[in-house]
Amino acid sequence: MGKKAKEHRKKVAARNANIKGAQKKFQSMWQQEMMKQMEVYREEKNRQGSVDNNDDVSTSQDFQIKL
Repeated sequence: MGKKAKEHRKKVAARNANIKGAQKKFQSMWQQEMMKQMEVYREEKNRQGSVDNNDDVSTSQDFQIKL
């Protein structure tokens, strides 16, 4: 493998690492916002005095985003 090819591979690896980091950051931010919204939803449901637990939404599901 030539010098240029090695340099190119190094640049591509760095770029891919940056992209992967940005995706992880975006996913964690999105998941935090979704959890906040779920808490607001639950509080609204509790204020309404809903006795039916079938409408409760589980937050144990991990949200996955594919970019």
